[in-house]
Amino acid sequence: MRSLVLVLLVAACGDDNVQPPDGSMPDRPPLDAPIDAPVPIDGSTIDAGPPPGMKVHPGAGLSLWAITSDDYVIYSDTSSVLWAQAATGGTPTQLTAIGSLAFVVPHGRVVFIWKDSTSTPPFRSALGVWSAAGGYHDATTSSLAFAAAASDDGAHIAFTANASTTSYDLIGANADLGQPAVLATSANATNCIPALRFLTATTAAVAYCANGQTTARLNTFAGATWTATTVLGNLSTPPWFSADTSGTLLFTSTSTGSGIVAQIGGGAVPIDTDVRDGFLTASGMNVIYRNGTALRRSSVSAPNPVTLDALGVVGFVAIAPDQTSLLFMSARSTSTGWNDLYMASTTTPGAPTTLRPSLDSQIFGDAFTADSSHALFFTNIVNNAGTLRTCTLGCVSPLAVASASYVAFALTGRNIVYNEGYDPATGQADIKKVDVVTMLPTPLVERADAGFFPTHAKDHIVFTWNAEAADAGLYLLPLP
Repeated sequence: MRSLVLVLLVAACGDDNVQPPDGSMPDRPPLDAPIDAPVPIDGSTIDAGPPPGMKVHPGAGLSLWAITSDDYVIYSDTSSVLWAQAATGGTPTQLTAIGSLAFVVPHGRVVFIWKDSTSTPPFRSALGVWSAAGGYHDATTSSLAFAAAASDDGAHIAFTANASTTSYDLIGANADLGQPAVLATSANATNCIPALRFLTATTAAVAYCANGQTTARLNTFAGATWTATTVLGNLSTPPWFSADTSGTLLFTSTSTGSGIVAQIGGGAVPIDTDVRDGFLTASGMNVIYRNGTALRRSSVSAPNPVTLDALGVVGFVAIAPDQTSLLFMSARSTSTGWNDLYMASTTTPGAPTTLRPSLDSQIFGDAFTADSSHALFFTNIVNNAGTLRTCTLGCVSPLAVASASYVAFALTGRNIVYNEGYDPATGQADIKKVDVVTMLPTPLVERADAGFFPTHAKDHIVFTWNAEAADAGLYLLPLP
């Protein structure tokens, strides 16, 4: 099956470091399943030869699901059992069976596994948690999918448990499920799926609706005892918030639409009215947000809202790594989930750049090159793949990079790794690397399975290969 790839929104300001917010786009799930495991082609009919790279693990019908920030690969076998293995090799670790519908979501070094989920939102299922340091553990028999977070060091987690369609409990624990603490009980889940993230290694922030409440509150839970402190109350639903890099400033909106920046342990600064969603820049100096359907920017220390784009912004899609531009949509198809796509500056007012006026675009993988110069997006999506296109802010017409492409990832500078020629009958495509300015692609792997990932350092890719049974397996390939 083909599902959307989460593109984490990152804070926007030209001189700040990238910092993703939490909960600002709760309706866009991460990649929740690989393509259906392809059936290997018998070697007697086609002699493709082994693919390039090191075979990390042999086996036919393997499918990639995720890769962690410490380069452990999560894949499934033909029995729908998940395994974890270092991308460089070694003995794989069996995790769990995933059932008919699963969501496998890496948070840095930790992987959350919602298995055998309900088929309609809000998705609920048993939750398993794995990390290389903590191992695999079953966390709860019913959890709200995607409502979880892990600290950057992979030592602590927060997640929902005992979830129904209307309520849930909130739990904090070590990543190995040791020393669990109940942070909230019977929290209201109606139009109030919680937003969670860790501000530091030992402090989590959660925006949620307490038992019996229809407006949200923003709490921090700190230290070994998960001490609770309410930062703000009477917040909008579904709740959202963003934080700066230091984890000391939080941006959110009240139930009446007022945008507020609050300092942990300090005061709060009102920014603007009718704030729908937004994010702090990583330094905390500025906020970028939607005022109604207008795109605005304001200083935090001395609020002075500036309209960057006057109208038509109904949802953020992605922010460039250097935070000087963003992608947004003005409409989304109710039948396909695809949207139109525009690019706007986060520093200078002006008309946005039209990337795609029709409702047939989406992001699969990364939305920008690493140097932030080019947007990456897909259009004309058919049979799980589409035309991969690229464009700069102010470009006249987007350029086509590849047709029948399944996914694309940023490497360094203007270089990307992507695939093309996706065959829905086999689930295979050719993987290539290209500089999006010179447009001289370098072939890497022919007939690899469509789902693949770059390593954290962006110097290798991991992929599965099933074009021949004899050479089928999980591979690691250094990038030229």
